[in-house]
Amino acid sequence: MLRKLIALCLALLLAGATYAATVVLIKKSSTYAQDSRNFDGTDDQIVLGCTDSGSANGEGGDSTYTQCAWVKTPTISTGTHAIYTEGDTASTSSNASLELSSTGKVTCTRRTGGTVNNATGTVDVDDDAWHYVCCVASGTGGGTITPWVDGTADGAGTSLTAAAATFEHCAAGVLRRSTFATPTTVDFYGGSIAHIQVWSVAVAESVIDNSMLTPGCETTSLVHYWPLRGESPEVDYAPSGAYDSTSIVGTTVTSAQSASITSDCEN
Repeated sequence: MLRKLIALCLALLLAGATYAATVVLIKKSSTYAQDSRNFDGTDDQIVLGCTDSGSANGEGGDSTYTQCAWVKTPTISTGTHAIYTEGDTASTSSNASLELSSTGKVTCTRRTGGTVNNATGTVDVDDDAWHYVCCVASGTGGGTITPWVDGTADGAGTSLTAAAATFEHCAAGVLRRSTFATPTTVDFYGGSIAHIQVWSVAVAESVIDNSMLTPGCETTSLVHYWPLRGESPEVDYAPSGAYDSTSIVGTTVTSAQSASITSDCEN
């Protein structure tokens, strides 16, 4: 096919044909298609079944991970809004979270005991439009934790110094930590969340781009993928597929948002 195309171009040139070249710029998408879960920002939350996931799957507990989700957020005027978090069963001060700040910017937080690493971006995403937001952590000892928005790193990130921990709570729409039976639940998210994806590595930009448009397809080191499309329980479609939701408090389901995702890979 390539040889035929080259031959055709040469033939046109040799024949003295004139033509206009069209340059197409492909912009990274910031819209979303398919279903989503809507959270009221007061008490709605989804508890995701990540029992001992830090030590078993090497997620945020090991300080090298990537957390991503599609979100649609109205204007934020106060407080922190947790999109996705992993927490420790034994401590109220250890967790890895993908959040939005009080000014609507992506914030990546990694806590172990008294050590807290925060990285907040510069792009406002509380504009009631869909955005693909991520936290990429490349490990302690010279690594960083960096927010991403719509396929682009949002700032240089922050040095990552928080030590490894075992995280046994995963949740959407809330910062959930402390003991599993009586967790501390704060920083409720208000807005829509879809396609939460978690990898046990700091993924490359190409993986973020592909997972933004074809969620669930970048399966290398993918430890969780919850589409949040209104299933009960919300199914984890990652290759291991072992961590379906265990509790859904409130939330509603919205369908048929504006199309941009080309496909997904849930089974």
